[in-house]
Amino acid sequence: MKMQQNKKVKMVLESISRQSSTEAVVERRHSGYEVLLVDPLPERLKCPLCKKLMRNPIQTYRGELACEYCYQRYQNDINVCPIDHEATSPESTHRDKFQEQVIDMLPCYCTNKQRGCDWRGTVKEAENHQAECQFGPVKCCFCGENVHDRSLKNDHLKNCTALIERKICIYESIGCKYKVTNVEEHVQHLLNDSYQHVFLQQKETNKQKEIAQHLKEELTKKTIAIKEIEENLNDNVSSLKEKISKLLKNAEDSQKAFLHINTQLQKLSNQMEHIKSAGNNDLNNEVNTSLMTDINEKIATLDLKQQLGENTTYDGKILWKIDNFSYRMQQAVTGRVTALHSAPCFTSRYGYKFCGRLYLNGDGMGKCSHVSLFMVLMKSQYDNLLDWPFNKHMMFRLINQEDYSKSIQESFLPDGASSSFQKPTREMNVAAGCPLFVSKEKLLNEGFVKDDAIFIEISAK
Repeated sequence: MKMQQNKKVKMVLESISRQSSTEAVVERRHSGYEVLLVDPLPERLKCPLCKKLMRNPIQTYRGELACEYCYQRYQNDINVCPIDHEATSPESTHRDKFQEQVIDMLPCYCTNKQRGCDWRGTVKEAENHQAECQFGPVKCCFCGENVHDRSLKNDHLKNCTALIERKICIYESIGCKYKVTNVEEHVQHLLNDSYQHVFLQQKETNKQKEIAQHLKEELTKKTIAIKEIEENLNDNVSSLKEKISKLLKNAEDSQKAFLHINTQLQKLSNQMEHIKSAGNNDLNNEVNTSLMTDINEKIATLDLKQQLGENTTYDGKILWKIDNFSYRMQQAVTGRVTALHSAPCFTSRYGYKFCGRLYLNGDGMGKCSHVSLFMVLMKSQYDNLLDWPFNKHMMFRLINQEDYSKSIQESFLPDGASSSFQKPTREMNVAAGCPLFVSKEKLLNEGFVKDDAIFIEISAK
């Protein structure tokens, strides 16, 4: 009877010693081989996912190789290859029998060679040998100590300090509340309450199944959501392609319009030269004078349009030089020219169009005492393609030409409710900016004016 009891104790102890390594063994038997090859591991036979010698190699239709287990594990049911991250499907992979045969026949040593085992064979034979190898370590599931001689593992468990100090059943994690004081009592408890432990294990298994089912449902929902996102992205890409096509067409139209202006300018210039050479022989002086005035005005208008076109920027930034500053300030003070406008600027090649407006003698609350600076949104052929209201961060900078660090900078975010930042319905919106940008006294006396010119930077980001 006592012998039979000792036999049961031994079986229980062996069961305990195997418990902590079960999951690792399963993982090891599915992922790449952990073997000690006689020759260096060929790079073509190394799994790119677990970095070990491939087990049950599969090949994709693009020629990638990996362990079957690793590939399926990292693929994670999202139909994306975990190696090259291209779209894939179960039908696009197959077991590579040839590589499998090559791997099975690779010569190797026992992984316990350094512990004294002199076995040598093939990869196919290695795991069967290592399962029985007497030189292999056994890790205690309680203290983590490696017991190298398998014949001593039961003796170790009987004296394992970690097991003795636990004071609780090894099945505590699944609900067993039994308290123990020594190894023998623990073993006896395992023998007497095995049915309870089976019940608790079954209960834990069912719980894990429910969790797995919940995770599967969540994964399904996320997969559907991802597909919806992909569809939306595809729609957005199509929409963007259409917008780009329209923008390219508009660019061609703008280029044609510019060429037309140049042609008209050339024709008017030729007509003026012809009238000058003709003199008074064929035309009345009064008619001549009227016609010349009309032509000069048209030429001036076309010339202005051409200059604006040439000076327009497309990066959301204006560097504005105001020359003849003294003369322009005098005109502003006398009221002859109250406001100056910069060349137009686009926030990007086909973005929002705006310009700067400068009042050298001030405007509104800055009248006579300050220089007022504003930005003005302008109507353009691309407005229907843009989002409104305008929401770019605006920055004004008056550059100090003697010490850049003393430059004056102001910035603001547009108010979406203001009419200044809505889609323009006329050539220009109402201006918005800084009526008290800089005092005239500071502007004139602190290094901002040099060679009768000032520089102003306006940017939209």
